[in-house]
Amino acid sequence: MALSFYLKALIPELPENHVAAGFIILFTLLHSKSIKSGTRFQDISTVLKVGLIVVFIISGFWAKETIDIQLLPQKESWNEIFSAPFVGALVFVSYAYTGWNSSIYIVGEIDKPSNLRKSLFIGTAIVLLLYLFLN
Repeated sequence: MALSFYLKALIPELPENHVAAGFIILFTLLHSKSIKSGTRFQDISTVLKVGLIVVFIISGFWAKETIDIQLLPQKESWNEIFSAPFVGALVFVSYAYTGWNSSIYIVGEIDKPSNLRKSLFIGTAIVLLLYLFLN
């Protein structure tokens, strides 16, 4: 639904529900073809996402203008904190915390299930570092 929502911003004529259903069918076919095709797609999309985050991190070091940030909310900030756009933005924050445990969903497909613990720790560390540097 989020993908179709953002695509609709680019192409307003697109029906959101049809686009979302189409992508679900497309990804289902891709993953049901073989484990290798699904793995390849996941690898490529992950590299693209992490690469974009790294580009954002690097570009932050070249920012010429800085903004003074208050760590604690000011008196006038409370209206913004309880506004609908702020609450809506928190949905995307929750996505940052989902998936850290996704390794357990595919443990039956892993050649060496003993690597599960290692993948959880390494994956969590990578995400933690990316978000830390991004912020």
